[in-house]
Amino acid sequence: MSTEPVPSPTGEVSAADIALTSASAELKLVGDAIGELQSRLERANAQMNQVTAVRTTELEIGRLFMEAQRFTDSALARLEGQIQEVLNEAGARARQIVHEAEQEAEAIRQEARRTLTGPDEAAAEGSPSGAHTPTT
Repeated sequence: MSTEPVPSPTGEVSAADIALTSASAELKLVGDAIGELQSRLERANAQMNQVTAVRTTELEIGRLFMEAQRFTDSALARLEGQIQEVLNEAGARARQIVHEAEQEAEAIRQEARRTLTGPDEAAAEGSPSGAHTPTT
């Protein structure tokens, strides 16, 4: 489609033809501008979608880090509880071993006293009144 006005058979160009040609040229410029704006809008939308995807990803990563932190805190708390339980059991077992060793040491001391003092004195020590019991 030509944008030049068409001269009449007399060679004159009417004002209507000039206005039509000018309007046609303006419409073409407007159409081109609209096409360019639509192209820019599509690019802007694509970039906005990318930004939105990045933000969503960042939020998801942040949420995952928070969940990992809660899991780690919970696991550490459980582990600390288990360690405390093991330490308590080890302490109780150690006290039991010391008590048994003390009892065994006392039994060995008593046996040694009996051996060193003789059977009569050991029997006297073993009697409730501490008196010497005669042997027959």
